[in-house]
Amino acid sequence: MKYLQTVELLKLINSTLKTVNNNVYLDNAPSMDNITDTSAYPYVVYELQGSNFDEFEENINLVIDIWDYSKDSTAIETLADNIVSALNLLNKTCGTNLATFYFNSRQKIYDVNIELKRRQLQFTIQNIDTNDFYKKYI
Repeated sequence: MKYLQTVELLKLINSTLKTVNNNVYLDNAPSMDNITDTSAYPYVVYELQGSNFDEFEENINLVIDIWDYSKDSTAIETLADNIVSALNLLNKTCGTNLATFYFNSRQKIYDVNIELKRRQLQFTIQNIDTNDFYKKYI
């Protein structure tokens, strides 16, 4: 099996997330001197949290954290909806591989500061080597 290059996959995720929000970061957001500086919000942090393999596919765990600073949760809920719409069932062909995104879960994460809002989205990215698959089954 030929695995999708990680850098190529990260570029795809980043460019897709930036279609719905400009403040997108891999692994960690830049540190903020003032957490209440609302110009930094909302922002999105994503990471790949491991994978597992079988004969023809690699299943990769994608976790997306969305942060907002607001008294109201409308903006963060809308952003979460837009991210799910942009990624769920997205198919990307890369050489002989096909990466497909599947939405798994959405969680509300609480903070002691009630104006700090956070949502976490989890996806599975199924990466299939289409050449090996078709040789065996088609």
